[in-house]
Amino acid sequence: MGKIEKLRRILACPECHSKHLQYGASDVTCGDCGSTYPVIHGAPFLLKRNSPVREWYLTDVEAYQAQPVKNKIKNLLKTPEDYDLCAFT
Repeated sequence: MGKIEKLRRILACPECHSKHLQYGASDVTCGDCGSTYPVIHGAPFLLKRNSPVREWYLTDVEAYQAQPVKNKIKNLLKTPEDYDLCAFT
């Protein structure tokens, strides 16, 4: 049994906890409650519909990924004042 099959055996729907998940190329659907979850970069994104993390990822992270590379680099190159350097000592 491959790694993906082992992983699929332990995954469950976050809404109803069913193991009856149907895997597609772009989403995963629960066979019991009908909830759907996106597949992002090849991995199922199994978070409840009202999860703040899910909402953050599906809005902010996808918007960040859509930015031109120039903007991503600019955001990464912030000044040291932007960080709490004491946290690293």
